Amino acid sequence: MPIGQVRSYLKDLRFRVSRILNISFLGTNTAEFLITADYVGGFKRRIETIGQATRWRILDTFDAAAMADPKADSATRKRVQDAFLKRVQQIILKTGYPAVKASYEAWLRSLDLPLPPPPEPSPAPAPTPSSDGQPGPSTAPISAPVTAQ
Repeated sequence: MPIGQVRSYLKDLRFRVSRILNISFLGTNTAEFLITADYVGGFKRRIETIGQATRWRILDTFDAAAMADPKADSATRKRVQDAFLKRVQQIILKTGYPAVKASYEAWLRSLDLPLPPPPEPSPAPAPTPSSDGQPGPSTAPISAPVTAQ
């Protein structure tokens, strides 16, 4: 299920989606939510309220950075840690929200795991002609890209 659809469902269920900064799927039945500090209690209460009907629950002791099976062999442990690190690094690189980036960076630092390398600067764009076909500034109106489906 796409994250946008999850956000829509949460909004329909009267969650304060503006306080949910990030949603990550950790498996088919588990999601991780990054919530603003002032909404953690409200989020948990809302989950408890609708939990009987939805079978949702808070996993207070779940640690996405730890192995679910303490008896896993070293190769499995490495794969799980690599997948965790890759997921968190991708969130850091792709998010447009400084608070999300800072939170996940702090988490990696607390675990002594590496932060993602900074993105390489993109080359300067080639000059483009203005709306009148000449290089340089244009008097054409500026518009923002809009995507619709």
